[in-house]
Amino acid sequence: MNLFDVVLKAGIDNQVTVQGRYFRILSGSGRVRINASNGKQSDIITGIGVDIGGFEWFRLRSATDQTVTVLVSDLPTTDSRLTGDVDISGLLSVVNLGGSSFSAGVVTMTGDAAIEVLANNSSRLSGNLQPNVDMYIGPDNSVTAENGLLVGAGSTLTIENTGPLYAYSAAEGSVRKLESIK
Repeated sequence: MNLFDVVLKAGIDNQVTVQGRYFRILSGSGRVRINASNGKQSDIITGIGVDIGGFEWFRLRSATDQTVTVLVSDLPTTDSRLTGDVDISGLLSVVNLGGSSFSAGVVTMTGDAAIEVLANNSSRLSGNLQPNVDMYIGPDNSVTAENGLLVGAGSTLTIENTGPLYAYSAAEGSVRKLESIK
């Protein structure tokens, strides 16, 4: 197993002479192009390991200036350790199955109006709604019978979303709700 820090200038190949079969970028940023002496080539990113067969040398190219750390080996280079920078954005949330508490309530439908039946709650795992009148649901208070999703009277709807939810009903009634909270 060999470790190399390879300095890359944008758009310029940098060749490293070393024998190996497996190749992995341990640190770097963005996409890197690898060309090996055996004719195989690929675009790879940090953390990805490839079996490119036997090679005598490899060339790396990057669109940006950077230094990448690569591992070259004759044996597989899988490794379950997390190293380097980890960037997670969006709606990713790691939780145990099931919540730690419940929140229950009843929302009164006033008739011919849209109301909030589930408030924005980043701790909510799921929400169950059970109306006693037909209602139409949507993401904001502009929901109507024409643009909403119908939830029939007496049915139960499960929502797995942390954002607010609104409901419209032409008739007066109520919506029972039960939320599972982290």
